[in-house]
Amino acid sequence: MYKTLQVRNDYDPDAPVFFPVFEKTLDPQGKVIASRALDDNDQAQTWTVPASRLYLHTRTDDASRSKAYLIEGDVCEVLEQQENWLLIRYPSRKGPLERWVSLDEAYGQTRP
Repeated sequence: MYKTLQVRNDYDPDAPVFFPVFEKTLDPQGKVIASRALDDNDQAQTWTVPASRLYLHTRTDDASRSKAYLIEGDVCEVLEQQENWLLIRYPSRKGPLERWVSLDEAYGQTRP
């Protein structure tokens, strides 16, 4: 296994948040087995839920919405960002929960 840094250069000024640096852990075959956003001090980047209720998704699409949700003020570790979707890890009572959240939904934005 080895680790590498991925610097994203697909900055979108219209995006509500942008995480530019991700640490990727790869297996011996080069497959990504873990990912997390890093801050300027190489620490895990967190994100605080801004919406009163933010539904969790199993994939990066609206149709995969589950009944589970986070509430305003919940703090999550950011694992990945794909366009306006974040893969987050949340420390639930049943153990760490990894799911996708929609930044459009989080910030009350609608897509064209």
